[in-house]
This record gives sequence, C-alpha cells and structure tokens, in this order.
Amino acid sequence: GSQTRAALSRVARVIPAAPVLDSDGRVLRPGARVDDVAQLQEILRLAGHDPGSVVGVFGPLTQAAIESFQAEAGIEVDGKIGPITRAKLSNVLGLVGLQFCS
Repeated sequence: GSQTRAALSRVARVIPAAPVLDSDGRVLRPGARVDDVAQLQEILRLAGHDPGSVVGVFGPLTQAAIESFQAEAGIEVDGKIGPITRAKLSNVLGLVGLQFCS
C-alpha cells in the first residue's frame, strides 16, 4: 500500500549515501572534508535535518543538523557522527539490518 511505497521510496533515495552508515567505528567530526561527509549531508537531509548544501565539508550547518538530530533522537548531543548516531540514523531511515558496501 501507500506506506510500503513511501518506505521503498525513502530507502531508494538513501541507498547511494548509505555506506556512510556502516563506518567500522570511524567518527566524523567538524572540519572533515571527505566523501563520507557529502553522503552524511544527504542522509541528514533525508532524515529531516537540513545540513545546508551537500558539498562534502563538515561545517557549522552540518554540525547544527547533527546536533538537532541527536537531540530529537534522545542521544548525547556532541555534533559528531559516531556509532550511536549512525545507528539512530539507520533506524529513522528504515535501514536497520541492511548491509552496505563502500
């Protein structure tokens, strides 16, 4: 039905950026400039937290979007993307249990 179509549409939009959610314990911090940051920015946008332009630079808007997500998710607000924040993002986007290759 319509809920299934909406869930499939959400997963289809996030799949290209999903490898950033499977990070082998890496932590993304403000100032980072790696491909993972652009993927993270897209995931934050899909989760409803605007990181500004998806440019691959972990700046103040990306940090604010992460902090907003963390507060909403009820986890420690530290402005970084570590294992707990990644797990919560996966859950919110309906990606729990899916395995991704990078």
